[in-house]
Amino acid sequence: MWSSADVVVRVRDVQNRPPEFRGSRTGVIREDAAIGTEVMTVHAVDGDVGQPRDVVYSLVENPHDFFLVESSSGVLSTARPLDREALSSGDGVVRLMVKATEVNDDGTLAKDEESSTTTMITVTIRDVNDEAPKFNKREYRTSVPENVADGTPLALLDILVQDTDVGSNAVFGLSLLDASGKFSVEPEVAAGSSSVSLRVAKGPLDFENPNEQKFILLVVATETLTEEKLSSTATVVDAYTASISETAVPGSVVGTITARDRDQGVLGTSGIVYSLSGNGADKFTVHPESGVITVADCATPGAGDCLDYETRDTYFLSLQVCPW
Repeated sequence: MWSSADVVVRVRDVQNRPPEFRGSRTGVIREDAAIGTEVMTVHAVDGDVGQPRDVVYSLVENPHDFFLVESSSGVLSTARPLDREALSSGDGVVRLMVKATEVNDDGTLAKDEESSTTTMITVTIRDVNDEAPKFNKREYRTSVPENVADGTPLALLDILVQDTDVGSNAVFGLSLLDASGKFSVEPEVAAGSSSVSLRVAKGPLDFENPNEQKFILLVVATETLTEEKLSSTATVVDAYTASISETAVPGSVVGTITARDRDQGVLGTSGIVYSLSGNGADKFTVHPESGVITVADCATPGAGDCLDYETRDTYFLSLQVCPW
């Protein structure tokens, strides 16, 4: 004879799985957001589903201490004024390392390696127009013969203006305060970084005239939103950051920037022409129809008048788009 009985075996959950992060790990916030502004919420759960424990959050890596995370809710918010221009990367992205740790039944934090985990989240800081254009020097001096023709540039000034904002926020206007009316400044509008030239506009100059032996001129750079003037009826898709090796050979692709125009045919997107301007634009070329930016012809890559990291590691250029 024989008999049988049902046997039920229940597997008890053991705390042997770390927390698991779920949901989005990216956020976006404006550069001028007030302290305490909520950016996003990180969320993690105990990997052990039988008797899951509560999870608390902390920031392991927090560049510039821009943010803080509420330990129990996972709400990430701003801890101090943001500054996009302070970031080493030009894309405005801050990479944070968040740690999720399980809580024991007695309220203490679990210490074993299987009770915590980390993940990287990214927060993009959107640029606002908060950086004024700056000159490379406060004062410039030069001399000019009295008999030069109109249009002659004033030599050896080396005036450079730079605005570290991006996109349309980097556009600025240039004007000249000149009581004599003898001189002019160019360009009138620039973006990012630009050399500035002063020229004799209404000569001749007369050294024998005591009022024309010395001129005091004031060059003014003013923030201005003139994207339409720069791009006519076309609209640039976005602001871009790219990198390229200093030893890159001529023709190496730096990046591609595209624009669109709502009009049709040659009056629209297919008729857009691209060009580069700004201080250092001669180091690069842009295909007028495709928007592909490449390294310009150069005899000694990495040295001399070519791209050279030790001489200059950043170029702020303006891509102009206009219809035929």
